[in-house]
Amino acid sequence: MGMAASQARLLSLTARIHDVEYQAQSIQNAKVQLATQSDQVYNEYVAALDAQTLTVAMIDNGQTSRVTANFNNLFSTNRVTPSDGSVYGLRNERGLLVVESAVYDAYNQYQGQDAFAFATAMLGGEMNAATNTDSIIKAKEEAIYDRHKADKETESKLAGYRKALTDYVGEDKDIYDDSSVPEDKKEAYEGTLQNYRDELYRLYGKEICTEKIELDNVPGNDASMAESQYDTDKFNFFINLFNQIKMCGGCVPISDYNGSFGDAANNSEWLTSMIQCGKFTIETFEKDKNGKYTMNTTSPSSDTCIGYTEVSAVDSTAVKKAEAKYEKSLKDIDKKDKAHDMTLSKLETERQALTTEYDSVKKVISDNIDRTFGIFS
Repeated sequence: MGMAASQARLLSLTARIHDVEYQAQSIQNAKVQLATQSDQVYNEYVAALDAQTLTVAMIDNGQTSRVTANFNNLFSTNRVTPSDGSVYGLRNERGLLVVESAVYDAYNQYQGQDAFAFATAMLGGEMNAATNTDSIIKAKEEAIYDRHKADKETESKLAGYRKALTDYVGEDKDIYDDSSVPEDKKEAYEGTLQNYRDELYRLYGKEICTEKIELDNVPGNDASMAESQYDTDKFNFFINLFNQIKMCGGCVPISDYNGSFGDAANNSEWLTSMIQCGKFTIETFEKDKNGKYTMNTTSPSSDTCIGYTEVSAVDSTAVKKAEAKYEKSLKDIDKKDKAHDMTLSKLETERQALTTEYDSVKKVISDNIDRTFGIFS
């Protein structure tokens, strides 16, 4: 029984030693993997510093600077002013313009209306989509023109457009009615009308929008606003935006793209990736001297104001985030490495104890064999 028990113990010790050595080998492999992770974390840190982000050259207090671009500062009402004055639009893969949620809601409500009526609504003017607000807006324009038609400035450029429109539609006819304009002249007429209205609003926009006027067929709806609500830059922005949406055939709200990455309107990384992968395109929006609006796709690699810049050159916050992530990852790896070292130390202590006992049991077995079978030698 003594020899059998010793042999069983020896087998048990052998199995345990092998198990301890296997655990130690696994931990050593884990430590090697941690070293590989350290290299990977460093490479990610370097990549974050070298990463490209979309930027826009803007004018601020007469100085040109480059800032990280996102939807809000490049395409929204509160956009920055590009250094060359460009007006940009963002189109999705279906060709629709991406806009603020408030713009999307208003356009769907007023999409049958005039751009100037839409701009009035966006600035807070009293609008009713169920009525012919175009008639209200144009009646206000006529009232303001009649009031100022003797002005010296009006008699020049504005009066020239007015005369051209009268020539197109005929004497004593509504300049807004193109029913009598020949088909081959309608495009020129529409461009002249656009130029006329743009000039009229440039001179008297605030007065037109705040003018109180009531039509017989729409009593109580004057589509006016308080003087404090009128903002020239925003009014012009909404006019341009309305025309952009019409040219694109519709729009989608930026909020549709909110997701796990957060608020799409403020996420520069998301915007950069969407443009780089071709999901979005950037358009420039212009009006020529003939009053015709055009949109042309532009690229960050060729545009004079927008382009790709290394994150570390423009965004100190992103650099700090990359550094914080790098340091945290290294601390986590170091913590795991120390835990592995402690486990290895315990396993080594156990292995030494097991080896000592193994040698002792092996000697006991050897002595038993010598005593038992020595008589036969």
